[in-house]
Amino acid sequence: MLLQSFYTKQPPHTHTQTETQTDTHARTHRERERERERERMVETRKWEEMDMDCLVCIFERLNLEDLILGVPFLCKSWYQTSTNPLLWKVLDFNQLDLHPTSPFVEIFKQEYRVLKFSFTGFLKFTVNRSRRSAVELRVPSMDVTHVQLEDLAYISYECPSLKIVSLPHTLLSEVDKYFPRCIANWRDLQILHMQVKPNSFAQIVAEIGSHCKNFFELKTRGPFTFKEANAIAAWLPNIKHLHLSKCSITRESLLIILKGCKELEILDVRNCRCFDVDEEILKLSYNIKTFNYEACTTWQRFPYIF
Repeated sequence: MLLQSFYTKQPPHTHTQTETQTDTHARTHRERERERERERMVETRKWEEMDMDCLVCIFERLNLEDLILGVPFLCKSWYQTSTNPLLWKVLDFNQLDLHPTSPFVEIFKQEYRVLKFSFTGFLKFTVNRSRRSAVELRVPSMDVTHVQLEDLAYISYECPSLKIVSLPHTLLSEVDKYFPRCIANWRDLQILHMQVKPNSFAQIVAEIGSHCKNFFELKTRGPFTFKEANAIAAWLPNIKHLHLSKCSITRESLLIILKGCKELEILDVRNCRCFDVDEEILKLSYNIKTFNYEACTTWQRFPYIF
């Protein structure tokens, strides 16, 4: 009887109802904790709740079109960040198609509820965003509109920190005459690019020499007179970069510049007219690190008077 009891198979151990309920509750608790953790992670990843300084660092990588038509309309915090003046320090209008019928202009009018688009109005819109902190301004050459005197005066007073200025290839006569007066307000100016040399060039150079102590680069194109060459030599003796490609400049005018500007590091006179590079020019340019003079010729394409 005892042996029979000994060899009788014992029933396997089974979980009691209490143990099963405990395990279920534990699993449910763990799942809830994991869900809460996922929710916390989602909340911390909300872009609209990011610190403004972080957003500014990210938005600084965007171009003007994204800054004007994209970012401001995604959420309130992004709009507020998009108005930060740090994002408007570089006003490069060459990035944009500002023709009145371009897609950019059409979307701009729709989003900002503008009935009639004008470059003057758009210029003030962007300059106002910079809050006088803009350091670079590049004005495009547009066949449909020109920089007005009002525009230039506004830039002169509202952008006192400009270091880089690039002008279009066409300036109205009144703008040409007024431009030298702007230089006095841009004491931090370092680089000036003019696609075509204005009539007031000599006065501009004199103003730069008088007010802009950190100026080092000038770029322009057009016919040069002795007066203008003398202005560069007299007022910009410490200039480092001078770009005069496709200019009409006589050998004598070039020699004046070479003798007067001893600190030149880059001189670009490629495709210039009215002189050949001879031994004297090469000797005076010996210490210039980069002297580009390819395709220079004495052949004068246009009957300029010097």
